[in-house]
Amino acid sequence: MVQEVEQALRLQEFDKQITGLTAEIAALPKHVAVIEKQLESHLRKLEANRAALAANQRERSPGLREGASFAFEGPPALARTASIRASNCFGRPRPDQRERSVA
Repeated sequence: MVQEVEQALRLQEFDKQITGLTAEIAALPKHVAVIEKQLESHLRKLEANRAALAANQRERSPGLREGASFAFEGPPALARTASIRASNCFGRPRPDQRERSVA
């Protein structure tokens, strides 16, 4: 008799767990729909931001297009300084450092 009561109590606990899990499963489609709407909203914002960025870049550099080069006009000493600064900006060794490492 004691075993039957224990089994009945265990079955009752399992039934409560099943009821809770069933409610969670029923709520999942609504939750997924909310997440999908948020994703769509974020994707639209991302595309708008990308378009704004591209427009901003075109506006900032009307003379330079992708693949175009920039020619420095000025005294040779300033051109060398500009080239050294530009190479440092991109993490490359300066021309004078390249010469020392080769020799």
